[in-house]
Amino acid sequence: MLPRPAKTHVTLHDSIIHRPDPNVIYHLKSDVTADDEIIVEVDGDDAKKYSYFDVATGNYDLIKGTPGQVFCDKFIWISNESLFGDDRRLPVFCHDGISKFSMTFNVKLRLENNTTNATVSSHPLTNQPTSPDNTELSNACQRVAGQTPVSVGNYPIYLPGNKPSYKALAGIYQQFISYNTDLKLTEQYLNTAGYCHMRAHFAVELLGLYGVSSVKVFKFWNPTDWKQHDISRSWKFHAAVMVIDEDNNQWVFDPWVGLNHQLQTLKQWLHQKDEPTPINLLITHCLSINPETHGHTVYGSRISQHTAAHINAFRAVCGDAIPNPPPPLIAKHSLFKPQLALIKYEDRLDTLKKHGLVI
Repeated sequence: MLPRPAKTHVTLHDSIIHRPDPNVIYHLKSDVTADDEIIVEVDGDDAKKYSYFDVATGNYDLIKGTPGQVFCDKFIWISNESLFGDDRRLPVFCHDGISKFSMTFNVKLRLENNTTNATVSSHPLTNQPTSPDNTELSNACQRVAGQTPVSVGNYPIYLPGNKPSYKALAGIYQQFISYNTDLKLTEQYLNTAGYCHMRAHFAVELLGLYGVSSVKVFKFWNPTDWKQHDISRSWKFHAAVMVIDEDNNQWVFDPWVGLNHQLQTLKQWLHQKDEPTPINLLITHCLSINPETHGHTVYGSRISQHTAAHINAFRAVCGDAIPNPPPPLIAKHSLFKPQLALIKYEDRLDTLKKHGLVI
């Protein structure tokens, strides 16, 4: 039996490992201190079937197959872009699903028999961030939802301290509506049929241009309940984006279903006269794409690494809903221009006009 070749060492400059190799030990350097790094080791006969693995989120894709995410019993992958801005460098965090954060220093992946398992070692952070706002958000929305149960996933959600005014939010919405006529909104809706969650993701990215933080909201129905309202529909869920204003009121950005010319309150959006009563309202981090993960994970903003169907749906609305959309191949780190992220709400419009993003 021939001895196994000695493993080589590769330094990563990004959290994504392309074509993970069992004969390589990967070193992802930290931008916190010069001595910190994450060591990633890969094992298993199926390693060569993988297109990439993202250390920051646990996401992976197969060369022939569907994307997925590594789940572990004791922690949740935390992409630092979802907590501290659009930056994919270290530290990469994990979270125990309750309140404690740790910084990862070693990841061992085993890729075998079409399964992906991970063993993660981490150091608890000495200075823990403040507790996430998940419980506060759930309680506030439950008071509005009435008898409809509200759930918020374990993935930590932090609401901004500098929430926008309703006037600022309404102004953004009216700018969007003034450019997107009912005909355009209808065409966008038809071109993204079945992908309301990608329209919602577009709205997240659009609001982010104005410095507005948001969360995703998913309302669920029993499909059979639609028979009493609209026999042409049998929806299981519908997704949109919600923003909390400075007075802690909840506003939903969803112009496509119902051709709404104004922001809706959460109560209005949740209890539509022509829809069945929802059986559940799920609130997730804004970077959560699909409701199937129940708010326990996010996929990050690298839309170019999602499925073709997701990318096409995003392009269908993005390419039509703003005057100067990004290039067809979505950028690696951000869908839009990240330098706009630090501009105040009131200064956004002039800046966006200069970049040709609004008229």
